[in-house]
Amino acid sequence: MVKKQTSLSTLRMEKGLSQRELANALNFSAGIIGLYETGKRTPSLKNAKIIANYFDVALEDISFANNKWFIVWFGGGTDGNTCDERWN
Repeated sequence: MVKKQTSLSTLRMEKGLSQRELANALNFSAGIIGLYETGKRTPSLKNAKIIANYFDVALEDISFANNKWFIVWFGGGTDGNTCDERWN
């Protein structure tokens, strides 16, 4: 059974945060959360991990930009992990 992902905007709103408040809490630039939520930007793997940790959810449980992409993990990158972005 496939677990349903939760959008970044839903996670943010459930905590009662504005986009700016979340950006400040994560030490991100002010407008980046809106860009992630609308799909105009895709977070780097590093930023996606920061967001997942903040909300205490698994990275694969977050939907960025209305579930348009997901992350598949592979071992062996320079930091021990690499990432392959694939479109649904």
